[in-house]
Amino acid sequence: VRLAMYRGDPQAEAQLRTLLQEADAGAPTRSTEVLRRLLGELLLRLGRDDEAVQVLQQTARRQTEMAGADHPSVAATQLLLAVAAARAGRLDEAEQQWHAAAPVLRRALGDAHPASVAARAYLALRHPVPATERPALADAAQSSLGWQPGANSVTEVVRWGRTFADWPNLPVLH
Repeated sequence: VRLAMYRGDPQAEAQLRTLLQEADAGAPTRSTEVLRRLLGELLLRLGRDDEAVQVLQQTARRQTEMAGADHPSVAATQLLLAVAAARAGRLDEAEQQWHAAAPVLRRALGDAHPASVAARAYLALRHPVPATERPALADAAQSSLGWQPGANSVTEVVRWGRTFADWPNLPVLH
């Protein structure tokens, strides 16, 4: 399902919704919320941001109730909610969410994990990192995220410290 999701395969949505329907028949679990976050991510990738936000907000609430606000699954969901906020032009809100998610992801998953790299790269789009740090972040982004659609444009902006202006089309990197 995940590979189909990254390819934008419309059948991935049906598969995820079927899995969620079965999972939702019981009590909410962390696994159920991972599936729900994947559905939210797919909806973002398909450009259905309003639907994605509804799914992701529900997921974030449930994850926080089950695991606490400082859990990496909550931070991963925040990362996606921030993408939706940035696409809608709410850059301050997006930045706050990326700032909240980045240290949790880094602490729990390490610097090289794709979610940690994505959080740092998104922040660098908002505020370019110092020139001495750009190559390492750009290389990490290319290495761990480069296979995802839109990653190359983000990597180039990070590498050269340029201003990112295409917020409505911000790619989903995760």
